[in-house]
Formats: sequence, C-alpha cells, structure tokens
Amino acid sequence: MDFKQLDDERTVNCELRDSLSELTNAQREALIISTLGHIQEEIVEFRQHWPRRSWRNDEVSPFDSDKKYDDALTEFADIILLLGNVAKYAKYDAEIVTDAIQKKLKYNQERSDHKANLQRPGD
Repeated sequence: MDFKQLDDERTVNCELRDSLSELTNAQREALIISTLGHIQEEIVEFRQHWPRRSWRNDEVSPFDSDKKYDDALTEFADIILLLGNVAKYAKYDAEIVTDAIQKKLKYNQERSDHKANLQRPGD
C-alpha cells in the first residue's frame, strides 16, 4: 500500500469525507473502536478462505483456485482499506505511519528475544 493514500480524503467512508476534520476526539475514538470491530469481521472472512483442517485433503486452497484466490484477496483488501480508515480517524498521516513501520522493523531486527535474531545464516 502506498501510505500516501492515507492523506487522501477519498480513502475514508463517504459519509465522513466532508466532516472528518470537524470530528471530536470522542467521535474519532468511537469510529476507531467500531472500525476495529469491522476489521475483526473481515479477518475472519479472510481466514475462512484458507484450509483449516490439516487432516482433510479435500479443502480447496486459494492457491488451487483463481476464484478462491481472488475472493481471499478481496477480503485482504477490505482489511487494508479499513486499517487506512483507522489511521485517518487517529490522525495518522502517511509520514507518521511510514516512520512507525520503519522503526518497528528496525527494532524487530535488533531485538535479542526473537529466535529469528539469535541465529542468522552466516553467523
């Protein structure tokens, strides 16, 4: 995702575009909580596209069906779009989000409590 799109008012729910800057913090908090609930629903819908029972070999994976793959991708897109809405409600712009992601990735690479960081190839 190009996080610069977070700065575009068109990414937010249509009914809020004109009034987003006028929302109170309490209204923003309510929208964040509500949208997080929608994200949870979309995550469940996305999860349902992936085989869940390892003992069954007749479940179709999105990797086995173009339609199932596209359906899963659509659910994934819903999650990303809703996360963009949360960012807007929380007053996070593209620069803030990009910086936070870069800091988190750097932190994860350096933290000693991650098994992945204890033994790297070539060490």
